[in-house]
Amino acid sequence: MRRLQTLLESDEFQGALTRADGRPVRIFVEGAFDLMHYGHANAFRQAKRLGTFLVAGVNSSETVEACRGAPPIMTDEERLAVVAACKWVDEVIPRTPYVVSGRFNGNGGSWGGDGGGGGREEEGAGG
Repeated sequence: MRRLQTLLESDEFQGALTRADGRPVRIFVEGAFDLMHYGHANAFRQAKRLGTFLVAGVNSSETVEACRGAPPIMTDEERLAVVAACKWVDEVIPRTPYVVSGRFNGNGGSWGGDGGGGGREEEGAGG
């Protein structure tokens, strides 16, 4: 663990975070983030160190319930507000599917499918 921390803090690694064309390095994480806790915040902190712009997708209650068998305790709006308040998160995408099989292309938060189907369009393709 200490070796990884040393690598992340090195000048060589930090220099790799900037593309030659100066564009930010976007990192995407997603989850239900129900009852936000230290583990969620730590995941955001670590993910942010891997790039320059952190995008967090918050799974929709419908897809969380479909996959877990129970709905989240917090509403979609509450979970979005908590994630958006985290200092390491630069952008929040609401209602991402619980099973991400579409490809996030960074153009206005669009997904490979319609953005709300739990990746159904691509599940048969091994997604």
